[in-house]
Amino acid sequence: MEHIPSEELATVIKLHQLYLNGDSTGVRANLEGANLGGADLEEANLEGANLEGANLGGAYLRGADLEGADLEGADLRGAYLRGADLRGANLEGADLEGANLEGADLRGAKLDYSCWLFLCDEKQKVYYDDSYDDGDLMEISRPDLP
Repeated sequence: MEHIPSEELATVIKLHQLYLNGDSTGVRANLEGANLGGADLEEANLEGANLEGANLGGAYLRGADLEGADLEGADLRGAYLRGADLRGANLEGADLEGANLEGADLRGAKLDYSCWLFLCDEKQKVYYDDSYDDGDLMEISRPDLP
């Protein structure tokens, strides 16, 4: 998997922003299977983007908007997602080993059991339940799953 050059990635993000703004010249970001390992995506707006199976290992995603993004099977090992918006994102099958999700908003996100285990074992405080709209962080506890 070839690494996407930063100039090309900037163009994809710019076109995606136009798409989100309803501009007819915009294009939804399709980064399925892309190699974005180590990329600087601080505060990038990738709301609703397709990042299925993407390599985001070691990427810097502090404060990134990933609401509704498809991150199924993505490699997020060692990614810095502190304060990221992951509301409604699909994280099923994503590898979160070593990722920093402190303060991330995971309300409505699709999480499989391995995601839950990571969040519990790392004791990272995230937003997950709508009852925490008052800004309180919660420490995830293991769900009652078989």
